[in-house]
Amino acid sequence: MDTGKNKACRKNEAPPLEVIRSFGFVSSSVGACLYANGNAFYISVPSGSGFTVFDAESLNVVMQCEEVREIGAIASCGETTFIAGLHMIHRYERGQLVSDIKVANETIFSMQIYGNFLIAMSKRKLFAFDISKCDTPRMACLEFSKTKLATSFCHPKGYQNKFIVGFEDGSLELWNISSEKLIHEFQSLKAASSVVATAESSVEHVVAVGLENGTIVILNVLADEVIFSLKQPSNLSALAFGSSTEP
Repeated sequence: MDTGKNKACRKNEAPPLEVIRSFGFVSSSVGACLYANGNAFYISVPSGSGFTVFDAESLNVVMQCEEVREIGAIASCGETTFIAGLHMIHRYERGQLVSDIKVANETIFSMQIYGNFLIAMSKRKLFAFDISKCDTPRMACLEFSKTKLATSFCHPKGYQNKFIVGFEDGSLELWNISSEKLIHEFQSLKAASSVVATAESSVEHVVAVGLENGTIVILNVLADEVIFSLKQPSNLSALAFGSSTEP
């Protein structure tokens, strides 16, 4: 039997699940960027006409910038944030615009940072910029076949200067960004559905490829072999490997 005292105790207890902050209400459809700065982790989130940086543990707002008109992609490292706009990549230091990087006639929709390099992708090209220098010079530019539209890229572990690129026609290619040359077109993956996501794993030669129809393929890059595949019931838009050792 419940007593008034027990009811009062339960009333004062915190609920098992409580919303802290819902990014969907303050962010756009552009994907957020999770990154480390020292021992802390942060999340850069496009929001309205600018971007907001949250502390990943507390979800407190660390910094806001409301000066950006259009955001096609976002990437951050340390105190630096890169915003892809129309034919331009803007470089911000602690929320202050310090330089613009021109990418004439190209609309960047995906960016990632690897070491001292910012890798930026449009439908037709893949760019590499040296972010260790203040003017962020362009170091390389890969031009894909005119019959293909790129959708995703990743950097397989152990493959120096090499990137895997997925395309709308379901094909997958390995490129060397230093030589700006196509190295290999994978024969084991001739998908009937568009490649929408790729992800590197912590294991050498292994990447994941996500298809629009919900199929996930685990691929051995060196052998050009499908290790296994599975399919979820709904369409797929993104994927990633977890870092936990627990199954």
